[in-house]
Amino acid sequence: MIDAADDAGGALGTADLRREQMLRAALEVIADRGYADTRIADVAERIGISPALVIYYFKTKDQLLTEAIRYSEDTWYANGQRRLAALPTAAARVEEIVAMSCLPEVDPEPHDSWLLWLDFWALAARNPEVASLRQKADERWRDCALSRISWGLTGLAAGASEEHIARLAMLRLVRL
Repeated sequence: MIDAADDAGGALGTADLRREQMLRAALEVIADRGYADTRIADVAERIGISPALVIYYFKTKDQLLTEAIRYSEDTWYANGQRRLAALPTAAARVEEIVAMSCLPEVDPEPHDSWLLWLDFWALAARNPEVASLRQKADERWRDCALSRISWGLTGLAAGASEEHIARLAMLRLVRL
């Protein structure tokens, strides 16, 4: 995961650090136990604080999950941007975004992230706030993928291989 202090461009205050600690703990507990079996008390116990403090920051279990998902998403994109920036070609960036999105072995914590997403999607079917967050997350991913396709198309104009064309076509299908 990213260091929140680095991501924010400087040192975070104690409240921000505590909040991030709770979000990370929530992600761990939800991955371990599943959303339905996670209690605010479990998150608090994971980091040695009182449940009242978690409630102070997040008010409800649903708010804690949605904030944890946002945190997880932001972390994924920040890490992804760093990984993509290190790649020399548009084709390599397209390949990497597909791998990051579709291949669990590329994700350093695939089990945890997939379990978290399954709970997120299940809850979105019944909770309008979570459904809205899921829709925004989907749109964000599509925008990210489309920008990589644009990079790739620039590569095609420069004479990319058939393999790269096939990869771009696959990415286009994933978007549907």
